This record gives sequence, structure tokens and C-alpha cells, in this order.
Amino acid sequence: MISIEAGTTADSATELLVLLDRLRAQTGREDVPKREVIDDNLNLLADDMRALQRGVPGTAHPELTLSRWSKVQSLLGGRPRFAPLVSAISSRIEHLFR
Repeated sequence: MISIEAGTTADSATELLVLLDRLRAQTGREDVPKREVIDDNLNLLADDMRALQRGVPGTAHPELTLSRWSKVQSLLGGRPRFAPLVSAISSRIEHLFR
């Protein structure tokens, strides 16, 4: 579980939430295979980030978050259009959850 450090984790979660919303919007405009699976995982990741923003203890489990993100990455792998967002999200998830 993630503990909240005053300001830093909540701020990182907010930044990550913005990026996840951008990725969801971008994949929504494309013909992406398994978009429903991608959307489900992005929604769950967004829920985790909202919980971190609110400082709700025990709601974001690193193993689940990393697994969800890994699933999204694998489904979007090799698509250059998404590469900048995927890279930015990966960096922030690594910062928060590893």
C-alpha cells in the first residue's frame, strides 16, 4: 500500500490522472484492439489515483496498479502514436509505485 507524503504523492497522482484521461481520450478516437480492456484498466488506474489524491489509506495497492498498467502497455505496445503518453505515464507510475 502507498502512504501519502504531504503534497508530493497527491500532486503526482493528480498529474498521472490527467495523463490517464488524455490516453483514454486518445485511444477512444482510434481503432484500438481490445479497447474495452484498455478502458477498464484505465478506469481502475484513475480510481487508484483519485484515492491517492484524497489521501485514502490502503486503497492503492502497488501490485494491482503495476499489473493494470502493464496490461495497458502490452495492449498499446508498438503504437508510436501513444508512445509519448505511455512513456510519461510509465515514468510517473514507477515513481509512485516502485
